[in-house]
Amino acid sequence: MTRRVGRTAALWLAPSALGVGLFFLAPLAVLVWLTTQSWDLLAPPSWAGAGNLAILGDGGLLRALLATVVIGALALAIELLGGFALAHVLTSGAPGSAVLRTLLLLPWLTAPLAVGVVARWVVAPSDGLLAHLVGARVDLVADPVAAPVIVALAVAWQGTGFAALVYAGALAAVPREVRLAGSLDGLGRWGVAWRLDWPIVAPTTAFLAVVGVVQVFGLYDLVVPLTGGGPDRATETVAMHIVRAAWERFDVGGAAVLAVAVVAVEAVLVAAILRRTAGRLR
Repeated sequence: MTRRVGRTAALWLAPSALGVGLFFLAPLAVLVWLTTQSWDLLAPPSWAGAGNLAILGDGGLLRALLATVVIGALALAIELLGGFALAHVLTSGAPGSAVLRTLLLLPWLTAPLAVGVVARWVVAPSDGLLAHLVGARVDLVADPVAAPVIVALAVAWQGTGFAALVYAGALAAVPREVRLAGSLDGLGRWGVAWRLDWPIVAPTTAFLAVVGVVQVFGLYDLVVPLTGGGPDRATETVAMHIVRAAWERFDVGGAAVLAVAVVAVEAVLVAAILRRTAGRLR
């Protein structure tokens, strides 16, 4: 009987295991193998050993990491706080909340490339929407300080609606008695939200933070049409840095080393978020 149950379970798990093997484990194995190879996409790969590790000393990697962290931190802060505030509007039962749910989904369902193109039109120096509203030339994407902020705002615009919907689901599960007790203690609406609801939805915040980290470390197709990584690589993310190493410098082995290093950094950040959340829940 036990063997029959085991075979049945294996049959049910086989499609998922096949997908994990084909689309995760196999590419990961190839990526690790490429870290030991010297390959310019033209000649056959050859053994490079630890020689590819020299690319980690490139100052461009640290700069790309810094740009990614700055953009990601700003975008994530807007997504979490904005999503939390919008979630309270969605769960308040106010008129039009159903329509608002639909509208919040639209940016999240839009392709990042399209978001980048539209954002570029908005901030275009001479003929963009912002320039028309101001009545003067506004070249924000040429400013190394303003450009990362513009990218972060575009990322946040796409992700805030998703965060609001996830927060709304979490807030719907908060017992009504908790909010009533907070109101009786003299807390206002937003006092209840910040001092009671926010700690309760900490696991949801952790989930959204992990999603945000994964998103920002893969940020590429939104940035390309918006800033192209400029000015002076101020908005060049790690994903763009890896792609340029492979396709502009034809250093596929070095790009693989960069990818593995970035995955390691990403894993450390995700582990820190989960550990901090687990500590708060104890």
